[in-house]
Amino acid sequence: MEDAHRQDRPRGRGARKSGSDLVRSGGLSFLPEFRQGCEAVDKSVATLLDQWDIRKPTGPCHHGIGSLFLQVEFPFFRYNLFFYVFVLSFFDRTKGDPRFRAALNVLESKLSPDGQIVDETPHRGLKGLKLCEKGRPSRPATARYDEIRGDVNLAQRG
Repeated sequence: MEDAHRQDRPRGRGARKSGSDLVRSGGLSFLPEFRQGCEAVDKSVATLLDQWDIRKPTGPCHHGIGSLFLQVEFPFFRYNLFFYVFVLSFFDRTKGDPRFRAALNVLESKLSPDGQIVDETPHRGLKGLKLCEKGRPSRPATARYDEIRGDVNLAQRG
């Protein structure tokens, strides 16, 4: 018997997988020619932005936007708010989108008083590494956040 929370998910070839879209978009974000958009990128980015409104898992996997997603995790291993905002910040079409702005606002609400990213859910395999201590500011994570701010500020000036 299927879980109740899985019953209303789209099934079959048309179902989108947010986690896969995030990884695919993240890979393509490093290629400048894809940042302006193309069909594959636009579909993935649209799915990710739609996910902000839908919140429920939309594919055969379990990636939705809930309390675990909204916790900051670094380095980027799993589908989470920080990874989501980081990847979407590379694409021109997302920067003025209210869903992206809402996600960025949630991320910014979690900054330390001095403006650093604080890891809320470090990967247990990285326990003991200073770059991702639970509840502590992370310089490498903050450098990624600074990239987000730089990308967003460039879009506002351009």
